[in-house]
Amino acid sequence: MEPFRAGRAIHVSASTYNDVALHSSTGAALRSESLWQGLAGVPHQVRYVETSLGVRTRIIEAGDGPPLLFLHGTGGHLEVFLRNIGFFADDFHIVAMDLLGHGYTDLPHDDSLFDWRTVAEHVLSLMDTLGIESAALVGEALGAQVAQWLAVQYPARVQRVVLCGACILPTEDADDVSLMESQAAFQELTARALEDPGSIELMRERMSWLHLKREQVNDEMLDLRVGFWTRPGFTAAHRKLLGSLRTARQNPRTSLSRAALQQLEVPALLVWTEQNPLFGLDSALRLAEYLPTAEVEVFSDSAMWPQFDEAEKFNELVQSWLSAQHRSDLGVMDPLIDLDDPVHLP
Repeated sequence: MEPFRAGRAIHVSASTYNDVALHSSTGAALRSESLWQGLAGVPHQVRYVETSLGVRTRIIEAGDGPPLLFLHGTGGHLEVFLRNIGFFADDFHIVAMDLLGHGYTDLPHDDSLFDWRTVAEHVLSLMDTLGIESAALVGEALGAQVAQWLAVQYPARVQRVVLCGACILPTEDADDVSLMESQAAFQELTARALEDPGSIELMRERMSWLHLKREQVNDEMLDLRVGFWTRPGFTAAHRKLLGSLRTARQNPRTSLSRAALQQLEVPALLVWTEQNPLFGLDSALRLAEYLPTAEVEVFSDSAMWPQFDEAEKFNELVQSWLSAQHRSDLGVMDPLIDLDDPVHLP
């Protein structure tokens, strides 16, 4: 595939629950409009798996076919993909997971490093345990950074990658000064939420950053997140993770160089938003200049969570792209996708 150039993109016009899936953190039964309604009629299973690294990991599985893994963001959990899993289960073996130190997956050991490399190694260990040699990855925020790191460091394990809302820019790149104020404000709010993780209002304020409109904050998701954040040991582990993320690009253990990105052959789709408060569109375009396989799509009605707030559009876009990539692997051209269209800015 020819290198990215500015303006190049794609366009696409039997349940089994365990003890954690059916109730909010307050203990109240979930309402009829539950997030889990997105899986109504879709056979799936929520279960715990002990990985090859000895980490007890909560996952949800659905569907048959090529493996497709969903990786959530910092402070998140697998439920952020409940509007996507059922859609893709028709064509893929879906695995969404609580990342290390998140949701109901084990926290890291007190004396262990906790950064996106550690999280990525946990993802690989889950793949090993499930017998998945290689998979397509969809990551949002931290999950996108982890997916990108895996694609660069372990390309044989990653068939293709969808990066949603965040990325790892090379060490040589300068930070985006235009976003420093908003990033600092979000970090300060996160610190306050970690001081009082049981506060619904603080959590609502923090989650409002993830959505374009405050009313898009889902109350059930809010209850779940407060429940996860009040787990014993979560706040200490999360502070450790956030500290490592702030210096990750300058740390030889976790940094990526331009040369490494330029050599990446794994097909990559960057799904961004016009209103991303923490990683501007410039981040996606800068990364795409380095990745020889990159394609970019920009959404207009979401902030950090297009997979949630614009789920129908997100699902159709990613499905079309994955299908086109599969046909490309087989040497079949897809006339429905025009790679010379400009970047979509609705």
